[in-house]
Amino acid sequence: MIHFFPRFSENAEDSPFGQSLRALGISHRVIATYVPQNYTHRLQLLLLGYPVLAWSALSSAARSMFGWRHGNQAPPAVAVISSDVEALAFALVRALPFAARPRLVFTPFIFTQRPSPLLNRMRLSYYRFVMRRVSCAVCHSTLETERYRRLFAGCRTDFVFVPWGGHVPTPAEVVAHAAPLPRKDGLPRIVSAGRSGRDYPTLAAAVAALPCRLTIICNERAALGGVAASEQVEVLTNTFYADYFVQLLQADIVVVPLQVEDISAGQMVVIQAMAMARPLVVTRTPTIGDYLHDNDTALLVPRGDAPAMAAAIRQLLDDPAAAAAMGRRAQARYAAQFSTDAHLRALVEAVSGPLVDRV
Repeated sequence: MIHFFPRFSENAEDSPFGQSLRALGISHRVIATYVPQNYTHRLQLLLLGYPVLAWSALSSAARSMFGWRHGNQAPPAVAVISSDVEALAFALVRALPFAARPRLVFTPFIFTQRPSPLLNRMRLSYYRFVMRRVSCAVCHSTLETERYRRLFAGCRTDFVFVPWGGHVPTPAEVVAHAAPLPRKDGLPRIVSAGRSGRDYPTLAAAVAALPCRLTIICNERAALGGVAASEQVEVLTNTFYADYFVQLLQADIVVVPLQVEDISAGQMVVIQAMAMARPLVVTRTPTIGDYLHDNDTALLVPRGDAPAMAAAIRQLLDDPAAAAAMGRRAQARYAAQFSTDAHLRALVEAVSGPLVDRV
């Protein structure tokens, strides 16, 4: 028996996530809650987000490790959680008398470095404390898997690679649930999104001399790297869910400029663009190589190289047929490797092994 604890909706069992789990035919239970995650300031996350998450985690852990006794169910063998706060809460409840003792699986696990050596040492000590309570951590790149095995040696945590994946609405679903799509003004539209590890200054420099408009979707001003709205550049904040997917759908090209190489970054936007058959230009990093093939599902460019990024964008703009074919190949790869079905199948196979019984 494997327990999942999605936080995006209290009705997650009826979502594509829950439907895919049922289709896998494994013995499972979904204990869903809704925890808001769209905070624009870190202080909001600390004062509002973490207390709500901690309470939700304690409640979910109790329902998982004690509730099975009252429902004529098998005890959980695996509990899949997604944050350090949950890991500590579940470890606490698991230690109580008469509680079930499931293996804790942390997905996704990302450990980011900080500029301060002292802060890095403190964070590393804290996460080593957390990981000693986690049986398995799922990483979204092979590079991170290898790095964390060295960094957390002695914690007895198994680090495994499972590509990021999930449900992305089809273009038809986006159109059906959105307001009337805005009209284009004739210029090609470049769209970029995200805040983790982004290099928006290079992107802005790349499009400066191109006949196009650029839309950047980013909630944190600091992540923009000084890029500001202008006649050519539009910066959108508080753009989520349906509004966000409308922006992707309207893109002629999606560009994901990255400045980090040691952690997974950009995969979510990349995969969402692939699902919508959008042509992609992405910074070549060790972690993005687990998701894209150059000149097949995207054009990959060197990090920080604005002329190379501009040339890749122009190449796709000058050959719409080739760009569309690239988008179709990317969409086919999404369906095969990164859809909700594919992701959950890979996750279950990686973290459960013989502990999960088939229905």
